[in-house]
Amino acid sequence: MDGSPLTDLAGYRVHYGTSSSDLNRQATVGNPAATNTVIQNLTPGTWHFAISAYTQNGVESAMSAIVSKVIG
Repeated sequence: MDGSPLTDLAGYRVHYGTSSSDLNRQATVGNPAATNTVIQNLTPGTWHFAISAYTQNGVESAMSAIVSKVIG
C-alpha cells in the first residue's frame, strides 16, 4: 500500500460468496507468479469475488475491489 516493492509475496487468496457483503469462502493460490485460477462447483446465481495477497510471514493485504459474475 505504500508503493514499496514486495519481496516476500507468497500467494493470493480469492474471497468469494453469493453476497458482496459476505465473501465467506476462500481459495488459496500458493504460487505468487500465478495469473489465474479456477473456482469449481459454483451453483447457479450471482457470485462475488475479491482477491488479497499474503506474504511468507502470513501478513495479508486488504481485499481488492469486488467483482461479480453470474453463473448459469
